[in-house]
Amino acid sequence: MTEKRQFQYRTPILIGLSVLACVAICVLVPFLHWLLGGSTNCPGDVQSAIEGRAHIDIPASARNIDCGYIFMQGSDMWARFQIPPSDLDAFVQSTSVTSVSSRPIPKGVSFSYNTWFVKKYLYGDYSETIPSQGGYAMIEQHILVDIHDPTVYTVYFQESYAD
Repeated sequence: MTEKRQFQYRTPILIGLSVLACVAICVLVPFLHWLLGGSTNCPGDVQSAIEGRAHIDIPASARNIDCGYIFMQGSDMWARFQIPPSDLDAFVQSTSVTSVSSRPIPKGVSFSYNTWFVKKYLYGDYSETIPSQGGYAMIEQHILVDIHDPTVYTVYFQESYAD
């Protein structure tokens, strides 16, 4: 076989193996990180800001924390984390939401995360109109708890403040 033909056969194979290796690394590294305990995608200062502004306490047992916020004329804050079922009541009590139950989620409520796949859940909300400098402001808190796994609950928290 000539040298040119060998090159023609090896190039697609090498490119294919390179692409396969890149895909494997991009998929396996995050999966293994999650499998081995995960970490936070919510820096401490962001988590502290959310806990302070929303007056909530994310339990110390929380794992795989993800959160974010937008502060402009109003504010939107959100968090997603996993906790043992035994810590759910303490978290809910730290919020303005009085309780969570298996009642339907009201139409128009949306979370900053994809939650369409959550079928077995608990839900609770809170809303209040309060006086503000511009007249009145609306505060809303929503909690969605994915309870499909009885050993660990995934909590979705959202607070909106509109002035």
